[in-house]
Amino acid sequence: MKELTKQHLPSLDRHLDFFGIDIGLVTFNWCLTIFVDIVPSNTLFRIWDCLLYEGNRVLFRFSLALLRINSSRLQKIHDPITLFQHLKLMARLAFDEERLTKIAYVGLHPFSSYKLINARRAEHVAVRKAAMLEMDLAREQMRKQQAAVSFVRSNRPVEVTRARTTVWECGAVATPDLVWLCEGEHNTAGYASVVQLTTAQSALADCDLKSRIMCAALLPPKHIILGTLSGKITAFLLSTACELFTVQLKDSVLSMATMQDGKTFAGLADGTLVVFPTFSVQAQSQEISLQPRSSVTSLLLVESEINSDGRGSMPPDKEQRLTTIEEEEREGSAKVSEEDDDETVVAKTQLARRVWCGCGNRIIVLDAETLEEICSLEASSNRRNNVTHLRRSAHGVWTTTHRYLLL
Repeated sequence: MKELTKQHLPSLDRHLDFFGIDIGLVTFNWCLTIFVDIVPSNTLFRIWDCLLYEGNRVLFRFSLALLRINSSRLQKIHDPITLFQHLKLMARLAFDEERLTKIAYVGLHPFSSYKLINARRAEHVAVRKAAMLEMDLAREQMRKQQAAVSFVRSNRPVEVTRARTTVWECGAVATPDLVWLCEGEHNTAGYASVVQLTTAQSALADCDLKSRIMCAALLPPKHIILGTLSGKITAFLLSTACELFTVQLKDSVLSMATMQDGKTFAGLADGTLVVFPTFSVQAQSQEISLQPRSSVTSLLLVESEINSDGRGSMPPDKEQRLTTIEEEEREGSAKVSEEDDDETVVAKTQLARRVWCGCGNRIIVLDAETLEEICSLEASSNRRNNVTHLRRSAHGVWTTTHRYLLL
């Protein structure tokens, strides 16, 4: 179609090329649907009459005729987005079927023959096949390079062949020298590797979760739990890396956090926070719908010291705003002195537990015991800029979003 446009409408072709617009992206749908739901019904019936009489060359005739009618208007548009939108919508305004037919058969005369159109179609198909073959060869070469993944069991290397490329998803530190690393094959399988840091050895855990592993958390004192895209939470024994039991939830498990007494929090993709008083195979759970109803992508348990007057360093008051890392650096010394002043009243404080939930572009702070909302903070004014991680530090809670790093 691009070659026909260049032949019959050269000025319009140069205008589209200048803005990087491929006319084939628009006309492909016209020809694929035979103009159904593209043009008004009376124009559609005229095109079909010509199609039954002459053959598929009519599709190119009327596509070029539509472009020619709107050519002068299109060349006056100098914004690529507006230009592309006008290209997609202009066919809906083709109510004058007589004028369109006259341009298709008289205005574009002489039109390309069937022989020329078929020759150009064969050339295009050959080019596309060569490009697809090149991509298949590159993909096969990459698959061969990443197919064999080596693990070590008892100081012996074991070759584990994977049919697809795996990616690292998440991990958890079990002990100072033992780390669990989770990987998966897109959405179809999940694996966990136990890495011994002191001996630089790794072993594949006895699990194949048949789903992508999204998060991991330690369950004191001797267990680890893994959350999957299929909505399952599976518990493993740290000492043997053996699977113990699985709990099925209603949606994908994107984040988890646990307390020393076994209380477990799980954030789901539908914006629900699931709370297990004690995580076990027969555990009763409580569900809380967070607002806004966005995916709970990160959870953090914070133990803060609350003063006798009800004030505390964590979490901040409702009026408090999150500050960017640049602002924190400018106020560095002042903040350190304020923290030193707060530490002088430790004797008058009590311990409070808070659950920080990254939900969409907001951070919602809940009381870990009563599950009542303490406050809600806006990490970003852009609703698509979701919170990705929450981490505690000596200065506060570090928050990462898709675009910014906040404190």
